[in-house]
Amino acid sequence: METAAVLISLSTIIGFYNFFTATKLTKSRSRHQPFISVLIPARNEENNLPQLLQSLLKQTYPHFEVIIC
Repeated sequence: METAAVLISLSTIIGFYNFFTATKLTKSRSRHQPFISVLIPARNEENNLPQLLQSLLKQTYPHFEVIIC
């Protein structure tokens, strides 16, 4: 029982340490946003495509393309 309590305590301490010492993403590092492709397999899904595409267009990520296959 004591071993489990010690392991849980150590895990908690290590978790807090990692959380508070982790480097935060700065704005200068977050400016680079790679171009991504969203692949949509759409066989027999013509009824769902309009809602799916509207949802994709609401995304805030600027650099993407949509490929419907």
